Amino acid sequence: MDGTKLQFIFRESTQRKFTPAHQSQLKKIIGEHFGEPIELSIAAGETEQETPAEYGQRRDQQRLIDAEKQIMQSPLAQKLIAEFDARLIPDSVALATE
Repeated sequence: MDGTKLQFIFRESTQRKFTPAHQSQLKKIIGEHFGEPIELSIAAGETEQETPAEYGQRRDQQRLIDAEKQIMQSPLAQKLIAEFDARLIPDSVALATE
């Protein structure tokens, strides 16, 4: 935060979904949090860092990979593979929802 000015940069695809009503609501909430009015600037562009959404997608993908490895390394899976030529169906593992 630079004084009372904040600038957010969203990817083009997100920027189109961010309406003036969203901007107004965000400005109000942040201003209330800091106890002072703020200037809010929102622009479309590229970011140097991974966005929270990108981080979440990467984390979930890694969790799926880890889950599949864990399943395949389990004694039960190994036994099923050895005795019945079992296979894990691609993309059949899903993350549990919280």
